[in-house]
Amino acid sequence: MRPFTIITSLLLALSVYPASAEQRNGFVRSDLVLEQYKDAQSAQIQLKQEVEDWQREAAEMEKELGSLLEEYQGRSAMLSEEARGRETSLIDRKRLALAEFAERYFDPRVGKAAQRQAELFRPIEEAILAAIRDVAEREGFDLVLDASGGAVLWGAGKYDLTDEVVSALNGSTGE
Repeated sequence: MRPFTIITSLLLALSVYPASAEQRNGFVRSDLVLEQYKDAQSAQIQLKQEVEDWQREAAEMEKELGSLLEEYQGRSAMLSEEARGRETSLIDRKRLALAEFAERYFDPRVGKAAQRQAELFRPIEEAILAAIRDVAEREGFDLVLDASGGAVLWGAGKYDLTDEVVSALNGSTGE
């Protein structure tokens, strides 16, 4: 899972303000929030299933290409120049199709898997940020940092808002 860049950026931007004696700070462990937030768990399962389906499709394409290559290598000596050309052209098209499929689905910048992850987790990130803001405002915190992102090297447990944020996200059921 990609790091919470939005949360980290927001928290780092807020951390440049000088702390006053009255300022109250807290932290959240976003990795634990993601593990315990039901909607994040559901989104992760859904994304995993979709990616596994695409991986199976790619594996089938690879298997088909491997079979074509194996057949061609076994028969190439017996084929005419024209037949070899047709078969190598077919193999090249299959290779190209596999490469295009891999790029279309698995490119980390523009692939379908990355797009789908962004679609599924954008509302989750927004909900987490809203829950952090709500808990911080309700509890009177001036600054909340993300301990998972390395922004907090140490924090007293009494400033850890993770459980409150997870409760807020999961509907205060105490789960």
